[in-house]
Amino acid sequence: MTSSRSSHDIFASMLQAASVKGGTSLSRMVYSCGIPYSRLKKRIDELLLPGLLEEGKNDRGVKTYMITERGKMYLELYSKLNSLLSLRSREVPKINNKIMSQAIDLLESCMKDDRESGSLLLVGKRPASLQAAAYYITAIKAGESITQSQVARIFGITGTTMKKVTKLLEGTLLRRSDFDQLFYNLA
Repeated sequence: MTSSRSSHDIFASMLQAASVKGGTSLSRMVYSCGIPYSRLKKRIDELLLPGLLEEGKNDRGVKTYMITERGKMYLELYSKLNSLLSLRSREVPKINNKIMSQAIDLLESCMKDDRESGSLLLVGKRPASLQAAAYYITAIKAGESITQSQVARIFGITGTTMKKVTKLLEGTLLRRSDFDQLFYNLA
């Protein structure tokens, strides 16, 4: 799955391409930024109007685009913001594949028991919230140091949903006679 770039990411790549000595032509900017010519041409005005780029001509008479002082400030702020955001993203742990596999097994088992018993407590819950709760419970049983809010961020759900569904899933697990045996392999 590819991630799409925001307008700010595109503007930064355009400004970076234009920061070479003497500026850059539109065709060189296309190759530097990896953006189709038609889209890049439309974006140029969005950088020219606020004074982040300026037009010029090289010695052969080809139109070039050069970064301005204001454009350099934009790049500096963009870089600082990205470094702050990357620090924030490092706070969220990555998914442990072994724990995720065990969490899915646990969830499938609980869903099956829920349907067979007729309680249907888990039916209708969003899959992401059920997976998050199962992951959290399995990770804690495996001795991982992770919080519910971290797991909620990983799975893209709210903290409140995380708490509610975790409680619901824990209640379902506690009703099972083989609760301790489910987690025997995790210790």
